[in-house]
Amino acid sequence: MIEGDTLDYLKNQKGNMTIEALGFTFKILVVTVMVFQLSIFLVHIGYAKMAVDETVRRAESEGMISEDYLKKQFNKRNISYDNIRIVDTKPSFYKKADKLGDRLFLKIEYGHEVKFGDFWNIKLNIPLKASGTNQGYYGSGYGEGW
Repeated sequence: MIEGDTLDYLKNQKGNMTIEALGFTFKILVVTVMVFQLSIFLVHIGYAKMAVDETVRRAESEGMISEDYLKKQFNKRNISYDNIRIVDTKPSFYKKADKLGDRLFLKIEYGHEVKFGDFWNIKLNIPLKASGTNQGYYGSGYGEGW
């Protein structure tokens, strides 16, 4: 038979163990949600980078960077173009490169919002850039006088 003091001690320990187990379960839940948020964040960054790379890849064959094509690429990946800020583009949008081998460059900032209820709301501006070489447009003076 268990004495009164020992019985009280065991009851208290079981209560503490239950509270510790609930605390540990909550910690696991919070870490799982944070890992999920991180994975969503990385997928969105990957999609934005793919859109920039695809735009520059097409610009290599056309000799110019098209803003409409960039918008189309973001729309295709379900990313709002409102979250995009154009930082630098060489040559500027819709301007043809001077000659073959000229550098094409596009740099944007992708604003990604991370929310977790009312606890935090963080907006991150991630710089994304891509560069390429004009391989399709010969230049304005090519073939004149033929």
